[in-house]
Amino acid sequence: MEDTYALPPGYSRGMNFWYGVAPIVVAAGANVPGQLVVDSDSDFEWRGTTYFVTSAGVAQPYTDSSNPVPILLAQVSPQGQNTPFSNSQVPLSSIAGRGNLPYILPYPLVLLRSNGVTFQLSNLEGANSYTVYITLHGRKLFT
Repeated sequence: MEDTYALPPGYSRGMNFWYGVAPIVVAAGANVPGQLVVDSDSDFEWRGTTYFVTSAGVAQPYTDSSNPVPILLAQVSPQGQNTPFSNSQVPLSSIAGRGNLPYILPYPLVLLRSNGVTFQLSNLEGANSYTVYITLHGRKLFT
């Protein structure tokens, strides 16, 4: 379905779209990157972020209504720039909401075609590893 609602200047049409970052396996105490590259057919207007985790470990993870709550820190950096979006790693829940309640960015961010972002995740737990699924919510933008 075509979307022309409040397009940024220079774009002729948009299409709602969700980008999934490849699953990121974060072992106990590990610090690992996950990367997303935008398709080459369009730019992407990033409006919100969600996450989902599964836990594998010896200890019972902290839960909220039986959903595992990861003890993870994250830092997001745009591809091709040395400047991340925060001065240090922050709790994942500060920059991404649960699947049913996305974290909405203060301002939409346009990621250019064939560029992307890196999510650097650190697991603060000593016993549990996580598989983290991150989804970027927004729309593809076409010129």
